[in-house]
Amino acid sequence: MITISDIDGSRQYNLYELIRHFALWIFVIFVVNIAIGVLLLNTLTSAENEVSVASVDTMQSSR
Repeated sequence: MITISDIDGSRQYNLYELIRHFALWIFVIFVVNIAIGVLLLNTLTSAENEVSVASVDTMQSSR
C-alpha cells in the first residue's frame, strides 16, 4: 500500500493494482504495435507486388 499526502488530503494506492494497470497498458501497446506492423507489412507487400508486375510488363513490352 502506498499513501500520498498533500495539502488536498491523502490518497492510498494498492501496489498490486498499480502493477496490474501498468501491465494492462503494456499489453495494449504491444497488441496495437503488432496490428500496425501487420497492416504495414500487408500494404508494403501489395505495393511490392504491383511494382514487380509493372516491371515485368515493362520488360516484356521492351523486347
